Amino acid sequence: MHGMVNIAVRAARRAGELMVRQLNQLESLHVVEKSRNEFVTQVDQAAEAAIIEIIREYYPDHAILAEESGATGESEYQWIIDPLDGTTNYVHGFPVFSVSIGVAHRGEIEHGVVYDPLRQEIFTASRGQGAQLDGRKIRVSKRTTIQQSLVATVCCSKRPLKRSARDITIRDVYSSRRSSTPIPIRLFWRSQNSLSPTRFSSKELRAL
Repeated sequence: MHGMVNIAVRAARRAGELMVRQLNQLESLHVVEKSRNEFVTQVDQAAEAAIIEIIREYYPDHAILAEESGATGESEYQWIIDPLDGTTNYVHGFPVFSVSIGVAHRGEIEHGVVYDPLRQEIFTASRGQGAQLDGRKIRVSKRTTIQQSLVATVCCSKRPLKRSARDITIRDVYSSRRSSTPIPIRLFWRSQNSLSPTRFSSKELRAL
């Protein structure tokens, strides 16, 4: 495993520990709504600080682009951090969230780490080397038909649905809908053959 991936894994685990410790004290969280259905808490901030501390210890000259604190430094290498991907799930006690860390070199993503702290699963990927789950190579499904597949739908939009006047009272409910699973975890679930990323026609779907 590449040295930068090792550091990203270490940082992600540290952030995950902070999140799990706080889970039993969600009522005490100070939650700020940045925009509609987009939240930030002190857990996001503490997790981000812990990740940056570890990165700075080993790569003090690298640039960082973080979800909460923004961009700092100038370097060919840039660490991209989402300390708590799935904050909305987290503040509601819904047990699907992750830590996401990427490393770019001259603008090209070279390494990525996604950590699911509740399942203690570490997904890693490096350019040209495929993806791994806890050090084990993972691959996408070979299934080609919907009958053989486990299919998950994604509906995630911040824009209200266009409803008729008689439905206006439930517009806010529809506009609050979101995917229950952070995008990085969904992508790795596909890669490890849990979900089939096949695109099916409307005819195939109607045949179910």
